[in-house]
Amino acid sequence: ICKNSLAKLTVMKIKSFQKMLSETLNPSTINKYVSLIKMALDYAINDLDIYLPKNVAGQCKRLKEPDWSGEVITEEEEKRLIENSYRSKAYWLRAALVLGIDCGMRRSEIKNLRFADIDRINKTATLRNTKNGDARTVGLTPRAITELFKLPVTPDGRLFNWTTSDQFKFYWKQLKHWSNVSKTFHSTRATFATRAAEAGWNHLDIAAQTGHKDLNVLKKHYAKLNGRYLASKLDNKL
Repeated sequence: ICKNSLAKLTVMKIKSFQKMLSETLNPSTINKYVSLIKMALDYAINDLDIYLPKNVAGQCKRLKEPDWSGEVITEEEEKRLIENSYRSKAYWLRAALVLGIDCGMRRSEIKNLRFADIDRINKTATLRNTKNGDARTVGLTPRAITELFKLPVTPDGRLFNWTTSDQFKFYWKQLKHWSNVSKTFHSTRATFATRAAEAGWNHLDIAAQTGHKDLNVLKKHYAKLNGRYLASKLDNKL
């Protein structure tokens, strides 16, 4: 894509780009790449006054994304993960797991968390470097606070000291193997949101905790309540 001038960029080249990416990336990620190209071309046409007969990225059909897979960590899986986390050389892994499940925090938000951002009195944490670019304050469970205050503080004030994504993935994969669990770490956010919804939280409260700006995304991916829970609601109502 980058080797083409705007004038030489065609729909077929975008489609070839999609096909190339499909060898290593999932449809959702590929659609985001194409959407980014479309946004750049729209900026060129509308803001920079560059003449293009059409936005070729907008002419490409989006790839079908798989339905939400329902990757929620069960209570039994959580128990095994917590127990086996004591075996890991990554002393921070258990605290990261708890922050994901109990508080719905992203992995990047956990990594950037500093000791000064923890308010033990009000049971909150201030997240300053978030995916959306906006700082937010989230609630902490007693279990999360306990695990956080077990961690040594690094020289720069951070509580978690993994250096690369691959390092984190290695220890998470090892923990999953020990625990016979196949879920991704991102499933901890789905677990938090689903449990919160089952506990009666409304979507605005869940979004404030997880940092979702689009409630439709939240409802689609993180608050899919299972049939057993919905059946119990009907029993209570009837």
